[in-house]
Amino acid sequence: MIFEARENAWTSQSERTVTVVCNAWRNITLATPQLWNSFTIRLHPLKPASIQNLTETYLKRSGTLPLAIQIEMHRNEELSKPPYAMFYPIFDRLNAHSHRWDTLVLRIPFSLSTRLTGSPSSAAPRLDSLTIRTTGSSSGPRSSVGFGSHQTQFRPSEVTMSGLYLKAIQIDWSHVKEVDVESLSIDECLQLLCQAPLLKEFSIGNILGDSASTQLQVTHHSLQTWSSTSFETPFSLLCDQLILPKLENLTISDGPSDALERLLKRSSCPLVYFGLCDSDTSGLISLLRAMPHLKHFCFEDLVSSDDEITSLCALLASTATFPADSDESTLFLPRLETVEYYKCPTLLWATVPSWFPPTETQPGMRHRPLSDIYIDVRISPSEMEDKAIDTNTVPKLLDLIDRGFILKVDNYYNSDRKEKPEVNFIEASRRYHDRRGVGPS
Repeated sequence: MIFEARENAWTSQSERTVTVVCNAWRNITLATPQLWNSFTIRLHPLKPASIQNLTETYLKRSGTLPLAIQIEMHRNEELSKPPYAMFYPIFDRLNAHSHRWDTLVLRIPFSLSTRLTGSPSSAAPRLDSLTIRTTGSSSGPRSSVGFGSHQTQFRPSEVTMSGLYLKAIQIDWSHVKEVDVESLSIDECLQLLCQAPLLKEFSIGNILGDSASTQLQVTHHSLQTWSSTSFETPFSLLCDQLILPKLENLTISDGPSDALERLLKRSSCPLVYFGLCDSDTSGLISLLRAMPHLKHFCFEDLVSSDDEITSLCALLASTATFPADSDESTLFLPRLETVEYYKCPTLLWATVPSWFPPTETQPGMRHRPLSDIYIDVRISPSEMEDKAIDTNTVPKLLDLIDRGFILKVDNYYNSDRKEKPEVNFIEASRRYHDRRGVGPS
């Protein structure tokens, strides 16, 4: 059982520690390849020979098993500048076993990552997961050289990268299904989508630039999940060049934009999850109207006026019930099941009970299947007079909870003073009104 727990874990000193317990454990450890096929190499300028010997030990004792390798720099000022020639023999030995690479995690300067080219004479590479986070160039331009070669075509299914141009990763993108990248230009995003037809999940930290060299639209028939943190202009420009008919999950910040609404309408995609944070809510209702299949939305820290949120609350209440034979494409969020709103500034609380299905539905009518709401507010004790849930709405919300709906309103107001509000904001509002002697009218 002790050895079974080691499988698929990154190596530290555990194998060498176990070998000195007793001869029996030593023999078992040395003869078990599964204990040696996942390891971390920490490059240290004073220990290149010992690092190479230890690397050789893992390569030998892991037999023919797939390898999970993590390479990182030791925290040492001497490593902030090249040359790195002392480490080249280690990379040469790793290249000789490139046909066994299964997971590769690189946190090294880009000039070192170029040493991992694989071996053209080896068997077909099997690399499945590739992570490259180059160091030493975060404050400078991205590198155009990084990993792999045209001679050894790696075909991973998962790629994570930062600090590199797309062309710096010499792999076969046609097998990639998941990509997590720190930043790409608009052109690089389009190139990636064209080169990775099987891509299902695309996460990009930032979209760069204010124009694209081509105005061609790219239709991607596999992408299901897209998350982006970007400035509005490049995000909008990218949206205008995409058609994503399979998109189901979308999370963005610094939006929404008219271009996103146009993308959704143009794609006719079955979007079921929408996350929006750090964004202005201008045009939000119009954008939500373009999501008739939406089941879950999650908002966080939105920049909005009270009128915009009030309009959304009122619309959710007024459109909650509709004729059973209605065309869903004409309805407002007819499939919505879950609402999450973090750092919510204000809400029209009186409308919330009407968002949920009633105890009885009239014949021929259907109700939005909303069942789960989580709201996170930031309200200080001094603001309770203006922002507490009103006395008539509190019992209705408590009744919804008694009926089995999930309804949580938590208050996470932070204060250095002793007086802090209760976390359960529904109960806090009820107690506030009780103290004032105010009951439902």
